[in-house]
Amino acid sequence: MSDQTPDTPPAHSPGPPHEPEQEHAHHGVVETIREEIEEVVEHVPQPVRWTVGKLIRVAILSFVGLIVLAVISFVLYLGNRTQLVAHELALVLNQTLVLRSDVELQLRDIKGNPFTGFRILQPRVRYRDTGGVVLAADEMRVHYSAMGLLRGDAQPIDITVEKPVVHLDLGTTGAWRVPKWHGGEKKGGDKARALHFAVHLRHAELAAPDPLGAVRDIDLDVDGATGEQTRVELRRMRWTEGPWHSRLDQLGAEYVADGDSVHLRITDLRTGDVTLRAVAGWKAGKSFKRFHAEIDRVRWAFGI
Repeated sequence: MSDQTPDTPPAHSPGPPHEPEQEHAHHGVVETIREEIEEVVEHVPQPVRWTVGKLIRVAILSFVGLIVLAVISFVLYLGNRTQLVAHELALVLNQTLVLRSDVELQLRDIKGNPFTGFRILQPRVRYRDTGGVVLAADEMRVHYSAMGLLRGDAQPIDITVEKPVVHLDLGTTGAWRVPKWHGGEKKGGDKARALHFAVHLRHAELAAPDPLGAVRDIDLDVDGATGEQTRVELRRMRWTEGPWHSRLDQLGAEYVADGDSVHLRITDLRTGDVTLRAVAGWKAGKSFKRFHAEIDRVRWAFGI
């Protein structure tokens, strides 16, 4: 008797996965599509394919050019609309003057580039209450940086006035009346924004009643800033003919108003008769004032 076991069929084993067959089929489809596309592209002439790429690049460049053209057109529009700029500028300046002083600005026309500087034709500065003219000139040039003003840089607004006539009159109290300037009130803990400026008068004339009379051929250079404190520095002032036939060779001074404290310093005063330096200080609204002067040279002549 043999130990042979009956033959049993082998256990059923799973066949190989179907994924490779599917991937092969997909690969075949992709290759077929690719061949079809290549065949179509080969039948497209080379100049046509180059032209399509060129049209895309031209479209992109045209879009960029339209943006640049729009910006340039806007700048030129503002530059050529001098009356509009003059009107808006007068509004802004007069709003500041109403808050800070007792005068207003009038102008006939404005020319130039509003982003870098302009010329004001026939400017007039008047008292708001009486309408009396403080300053009248044929032309005033203003130079500045618009971007610097927006960023709040310390670059000053430079103003030059050619051949102005400044009127100095007696007020209702009999004292000399000059324009008033005061700092703006701060709200809460807000910090006042500083404004830096430089003013130049060339060949100016001062018209005043007797005994002061007229002062002719005045040259003046002033730097200043407003903000938490007001500072004005008179760098140079001179005239060729003044009161009692005087001649001013040099006047330098500095004025600082910080809160209710006011300080005035004369750094250099030179005429044909006197040379001196002086300092003064007082509280705003108070009649008491401190004054100290150092006279280096004086010439005094008496007529008989």
